[in-house]
Amino acid sequence: LRVAALFLGFGGSMLMVDAFFSITPLPPILQLFIFCTLFMVPTTFLIAQTVPLLINFLGDQNAAHLAGSALKWSTIGNVFGGLVTTLVIMYWLGFAWAITLNALLLATLSFILNTDKFDFNQNSIFVGLLALMIWLNLGYEQHIFVKSTAYANYQILHDDKEGRYFINNRSNASYTDR
Repeated sequence: LRVAALFLGFGGSMLMVDAFFSITPLPPILQLFIFCTLFMVPTTFLIAQTVPLLINFLGDQNAAHLAGSALKWSTIGNVFGGLVTTLVIMYWLGFAWAITLNALLLATLSFILNTDKFDFNQNSIFVGLLALMIWLNLGYEQHIFVKSTAYANYQILHDDKEGRYFINNRSNASYTDR
């Protein structure tokens, strides 16, 4: 779960997505395929391991009953989580907040399910990586954009001639002189 949280937080950050798609000189469909293979497929696979981990964690009960119950709640959680993420979090807070909150929920679940002995060094490194992930998602977005919503990112760039560009979703929307 910790690896899934870090994959989601770093792989879904605006800085990583911008860097990946601007550096690779490949056709866009191939870029998308490689990005999904490197970041989204491992994240989805690791998140899918949550139900088997929970069944193993609560393994004292009947395994068949526990598996059915876990899958039932997983399905309800997936539907509810998908709706809340897209219709509430992304709408009101933007994409970076949605990525950050989902990664932090995975990290919290990993701390709850960690029944092994407390390893201060490992947990400190993980918390430090989470702090870096929060800055990459929220700090970078606030630094580069004037406003970010579920539908658009708004940016103002200044040029050498005292003019300003209004950028909407990485496209020039207008230019004004001073």
